[in-house]
Amino acid sequence: MDFIFNRPVSAYAKLVYAYLYACADDLGKVYVSKNIIAARCSMSVSSVRNTFRTLEAEGLLVQKLQISEHGDYDSNCIQLLGGELT
Repeated sequence: MDFIFNRPVSAYAKLVYAYLYACADDLGKVYVSKNIIAARCSMSVSSVRNTFRTLEAEGLLVQKLQISEHGDYDSNCIQLLGGELT
């Protein structure tokens, strides 16, 4: 995961990626809300959203909206990309 610290991204982006990495399963998937990320990383939800945009633009993650079998919005799946995830 050290590669993230060599990327030209903000300290917020590095912090959020490191937190997501810690939460990820063996396939690099994370199921955690932006509210939880904000609380754990001591930042605002809007800063988390902006950071996600940066990480997506850098090709470091993809967000997938999950929809329940009843058609309701469910949790987001965040897929980490880049570097070794295991």
